[in-house]
Amino acid sequence: MEDITQRTTRLFHLVAEWLKTDAGKIFIGVAAIPSLLTAIYLYLLAPDRYVSTSYLSVYDSNVPSASNDVFTSLGITSGQSNTDLQILEAYLHSSELLNTADKELKVKEHYSDTSDFVFGMSPDAPLEDFHSFYQSRVHVQVNQQTRLLTITTEGYKPEFALELNLFLIKEGERVINRLNQDVARTEMAFAEEEIARSLNLLKEAQMELARYQSREDVTIPQSEGESILSVINGMEASLAEARIQLNETLTFLSPDSPQARSLNAKISALETQIEQQKSRIIGASGSDEALTRLQIEYNELLSRVELARVVYEAAVSSYEISRSQSTKKLKHLLIPSPPALPEKPELPERSYWWATMTLIYLALFGIVKMVQRSIREHQD
Repeated sequence: MEDITQRTTRLFHLVAEWLKTDAGKIFIGVAAIPSLLTAIYLYLLAPDRYVSTSYLSVYDSNVPSASNDVFTSLGITSGQSNTDLQILEAYLHSSELLNTADKELKVKEHYSDTSDFVFGMSPDAPLEDFHSFYQSRVHVQVNQQTRLLTITTEGYKPEFALELNLFLIKEGERVINRLNQDVARTEMAFAEEEIARSLNLLKEAQMELARYQSREDVTIPQSEGESILSVINGMEASLAEARIQLNETLTFLSPDSPQARSLNAKISALETQIEQQKSRIIGASGSDEALTRLQIEYNELLSRVELARVVYEAAVSSYEISRSQSTKKLKHLLIPSPPALPEKPELPERSYWWATMTLIYLALFGIVKMVQRSIREHQD
């Protein structure tokens, strides 16, 4: 027992003597004191930080899941989904959200309530410093492969870390709802513009058709043409009957007989009427009643009206679809892993950081000794 005590005393004596040398003084200044100050900061000043983590995803119900599965199997992710996540990432790190969170959760008061005067935050810190400190305590990151948004919140109390994480999720859902409303408003506005435009086209086409009918004094040329053909058919039947009667009369009477002249006059009149009616259908040159021209012009105007009506009905249908979708949530904020109340502090990792910094100090001490030895060798 005495040997151990003597050896320990001798070792302390040698260390004390070495510390009095130039190398020992350098060691104290470069490694020992900084390591001691680091330990004091980590174990006495740095507050415990509790960490709460959640994972979010944005699901777009307007995109078929089958196609998503195909693209995902090929290693191609949904660009729109990633864009939504990037919007969330930017907003959850913004100063606007920080102001909202500070009003509701008193974030600045919580983060400034610490004995850490080295890396802590002052209660009177300006907004820029407060925002930077907030970003160092709240980490929001998008994973492009899994399309998940990771939210990690740190707090000096476990309840605050959880409350802040839940608040960010709530704000993220509000942003997604706002995106839904913006998309719905845009689609509704476009559909309303299309309805107004197509309705104007329909009205113009109908008015042009009405002016044409009034100008040409024709209601439906096709119906009028059919009625004229019916009249022609009747007159041709009468003409055929008159010719038969004339042939029968000429078998026993002379052509100059009154009966023969009467039938000839009737046949001539029928032929004239038939030619006049046919000219209305085939379109005599310079005739205002040429049904062929009327039919072509009328069909063109009628086609315009029908086309305008189809476009209008399509616009109304699109509007109804947009209106029905505006009441639905096309984008949903999914929470595969909600935050939990932390049971023990995860940060700072005191042993890790003290050992790391001590190794850095020892390495710095070795560098100083090498430089010092090199200078002495050059002097000699």
